[in-house]
Amino acid sequence: MTWTPEAKAAWAQAILSALAIWYSGRLAFGQARAAKRERVDTYIQMLAISQTAAWGARRFIGEGKTFPVGGDILGFAKLQKDFEAISFHDVPHHKLVPILRDAAEACRMLDQNCDQLLNTAKVPNVLNASAIAEAADVLEQCYTEAIHISVRLHGPLERCLLEMKIELRRLLVRIKQCLRTGID
Repeated sequence: MTWTPEAKAAWAQAILSALAIWYSGRLAFGQARAAKRERVDTYIQMLAISQTAAWGARRFIGEGKTFPVGGDILGFAKLQKDFEAISFHDVPHHKLVPILRDAAEACRMLDQNCDQLLNTAKVPNVLNASAIAEAADVLEQCYTEAIHISVRLHGPLERCLLEMKIELRRLLVRIKQCLRTGID
């Protein structure tokens, strides 16, 4: 078989067309994966905000203060609505659905036992403090689980950095627990 210029051109076009199709598929897959990571990271940010507010509520209630000014003081009602507004059909990973539901319920508990209580002149009691601590622990667990899901969606370098972030966060939580309880 002799390679005529037309045959060479046809083969070159066929090979380049196959490469273009393959590349467009890889590009679309990469874009979909990046969009998935971005949505997961948004939910993680919401969980981090909720968790930070829960730590503040735990500390504030632990000091036995009241704050009768009205409104959504620490923002738990809004956070609950934000979590509940997430369409679970759009959640990029099925394991995030119960995590986001648990976070919404924890924010409801925090609103009920902290924000609404702070709008009255009542002094928080042991039941309120216990409910707040439980909700804060739930948010901590939700955040950690969501980070683990996020880690699976990233490349090796990003995965390593996220795992370091998880360990640093765990260390921070442990330090806060030790400072709260006075244990070394």
